[in-house]
Amino acid sequence: SEIIYEQCYAIKVKGVRNGYICEIQRSNNDEIITEKNIEQKFKRQNDTIEINQQQVFIETKSGKPLSYSFKSVNQNEDIRINGKFDWKYSELTINSNINGIKESKTIAVENDILFPYAVNKLYRDAKRSNLKYYTVEPGISARFLKYESKRVEKGKYKIGVNIFPNAEMYEWRDENGLLQRAYTSIMDIEQVAIDKNEIFDITADINIFPESLIRVE
Repeated sequence: SEIIYEQCYAIKVKGVRNGYICEIQRSNNDEIITEKNIEQKFKRQNDTIEINQQQVFIETKSGKPLSYSFKSVNQNEDIRINGKFDWKYSELTINSNINGIKESKTIAVENDILFPYAVNKLYRDAKRSNLKYYTVEPGISARFLKYESKRVEKGKYKIGVNIFPNAEMYEWRDENGLLQRAYTSIMDIEQVAIDKNEIFDITADINIFPESLIRVE
């Protein structure tokens, strides 16, 4: 397979760097495979919380989502989710195994869904300042996320997401549509592009408390 691009990001919570995301995108025949590895550490009172997640998105070069997977294995949880699209019937089948409890469900797909490769292409080729698309965040729920993006200046976009109606979000993208920086007011989280060699050992220097979390509508 051929590597299309590889990018790592530092994650900051309230200005404190506490993790990273590494993303690699490959071309394999007619498929585009995007892999994301996410690692974070928090403190909640005297406890250290480690988050390790792997996400994989598979789509066609024309932008049709095929499948995705999500894995999060930490101290007290083992979450594995797989989704597969059947475009003949416009359906998405989701199989989950959460701490040993298995569930399978099929939901209707009523809108065009974009995965990472198609999202980058949408921004790269955009002629309008306002963009709208639907996608999947595998670790949140089976609900589709609706993104509304408004360009406020060159390379900077104000983002609205249906499940976070009160959050303030921004993204900065380069001329190829690739994400360089992102910010959300949810816990003051920032994501900044870095070189792979800038990844370092993560320390749990940021404290989070139950009252700092927001409810997902």
